[in-house]
Amino acid sequence: MDDRTFKKTCSALSVVAILATTVPSAALAAQPCATPRERSGLELRVLQSELMVAALTCGQRKHYNTFVSTFKPQIKKQSANLKAYFKKAYGAGATQKLNKLITRLANQASQRSLSQPTSKFCATMEARFEKVLSTQPAQLISLAQSSPTANAHGVHSCTMQVKTEELPKSPETRVVDLKAPANSSSN
Repeated sequence: MDDRTFKKTCSALSVVAILATTVPSAALAAQPCATPRERSGLELRVLQSELMVAALTCGQRKHYNTFVSTFKPQIKKQSANLKAYFKKAYGAGATQKLNKLITRLANQASQRSLSQPTSKFCATMEARFEKVLSTQPAQLISLAQSSPTANAHGVHSCTMQVKTEELPKSPETRVVDLKAPANSSSN
């Protein structure tokens, strides 16, 4: 191989290496953000995975079955939100991607259970089941969102979070009620 051919080969390999490292991250960046409704589905799925692992690890199947039967309408609704997000994000590949997420969440929950003594994990999850099962159905999503592992799904939110000190200061601030009729000016 002459020097010129060697340089062309190295250049081509460099381009391939750059593409190989940037395309996956670009694909991740292209993943759609989740609306609050879609995040609710994701966060409930995280909680459901944790409870399922506890049911299997700690013999708490009765608690898990009670959870599913008590919150069946909420689980069904949030499952539809979750499926809608995956359809939006992945189109024809939605089912496969959703199944991968559910498997990953179960594996993560299992790993968390293995990272501590079983008795400690089971005691923690017993208390978690008590809290969940004493929750009113209308409050289930709030409970799922307040979980320390609520973001284990890894999907970013569509809402922007801005620190107030980063907002530009304006000499005058007016509050406008968007629900008030347009002709009800008090000036």
